[in-house]
Amino acid sequence: MANSFGRAVVLAAGVLCAVSSVVSAQWTSDSTVNTVVASGAGAQAVPIVRPAADGGVWIYFYDTGSGSGYRPAIQRLRADGTSVFSGNGLILANRRNTAAFTADMRVGADGNAYACFDDDSTGTTQTTVQCVTPDGNFPYGATGIQMPASSNSLNSRLAACPDGSVVCVYQGTNSTTLFLQRIKMVNNTATLGDAWSISETSKGLSVSDVQPGTTGGDVIVMWVRGESTQFTSRKGLKAQKFNSDHLPQWGATPVDVYASAAASGSNLSRSLSTAYAPVMIPDGQGGMVCAWYDGAINSRAVWLQHISANGTPRFAANGMAMCPPSSTEIRLSAAVSLDPVSGDYTVAWEKSNSLQSLFGVGAQRVTSEGVLVWPTNGIDLIPIGGNHKSFMSARPGPSGTTVLAWLDYQGANFPMLVKAAKLDNSGS
Repeated sequence: MANSFGRAVVLAAGVLCAVSSVVSAQWTSDSTVNTVVASGAGAQAVPIVRPAADGGVWIYFYDTGSGSGYRPAIQRLRADGTSVFSGNGLILANRRNTAAFTADMRVGADGNAYACFDDDSTGTTQTTVQCVTPDGNFPYGATGIQMPASSNSLNSRLAACPDGSVVCVYQGTNSTTLFLQRIKMVNNTATLGDAWSISETSKGLSVSDVQPGTTGGDVIVMWVRGESTQFTSRKGLKAQKFNSDHLPQWGATPVDVYASAAASGSNLSRSLSTAYAPVMIPDGQGGMVCAWYDGAINSRAVWLQHISANGTPRFAANGMAMCPPSSTEIRLSAAVSLDPVSGDYTVAWEKSNSLQSLFGVGAQRVTSEGVLVWPTNGIDLIPIGGNHKSFMSARPGPSGTTVLAWLDYQGANFPMLVKAAKLDNSGS
């Protein structure tokens, strides 16, 4: 859930691209005067930014300008930083909920943007998927497409597949089941295609992320799996790859990315933090890479796993530790980048003292063979000693470099700056 984060959605220089103070102007390099994507009455918050085929970006966000709730909206900026849609962008639904829950937006090979969100504009909350063309048309109709069995669903993710279909993953009224719904365009009409589900008796499941495969309608789904339906139960990560016929490709039993467990003998307990949903990045070969932090109170490490196209984990069961477990240093907000040339990984995370009163940023590099490149505890980008550095992001840069970005809190809660750093493969 998110509250009002401010009066305007902006983009930060050095993170996504350079920016400008006037919507009709080109990007500048002045990070203190950012391009306004949406402004005006109310709040514009919780943006999701994806690259567009023309070198620009799509920006999905929530807008409260009407005063009636957080309405999903979208804007597209051209490569020169100018807005495509007039005003504050296109409103996707007259949603009335005054809280913003988990949503997603992806860009397909066709150049269209696809968004999913919880929508209560009809009086009943349902997961809705909407499509927006680069020139602002709605091929899915003015109200989008509502997902079956999605009553009161507040958590959804999307994948735009190579075959042009879109798969939405969402949770219905039963916490033990995740629903997957494919949407296809048939004779220029959006049509609900195959539907299937992931279910496990007496286990709480919530979607963590979904990514398209490299061919056809393949999708990789990763979900958080609780040991029970209790919200506070220990949690792990599972993943499965489905083909165009929604048949599992990684065996009848999903892959354990990270299996939860109680402490036993010399083994520490394993669990994700409550309400934590790690994300994946595609490896470009039909597999996926994921980094996450351990929520177990006596571990507090950051982990990396790479699941190959055939479902085989590249590293040891439950992941490769990026730093030793610690009872005095807490690691949070992990992100991973995969170098497309060398195959090396760079993982970054927020860290804090045991009281979570002082914070810093750490990072580690791992070769494609699984060897730690930097010191055992990683490197200190920012030593522990300041306010929060949360929502870590990592992307590959040119020539083996990695670009990191995060929210840097200037006070206990506000104001926040977007900061970035670029590392070479030596950690400089």
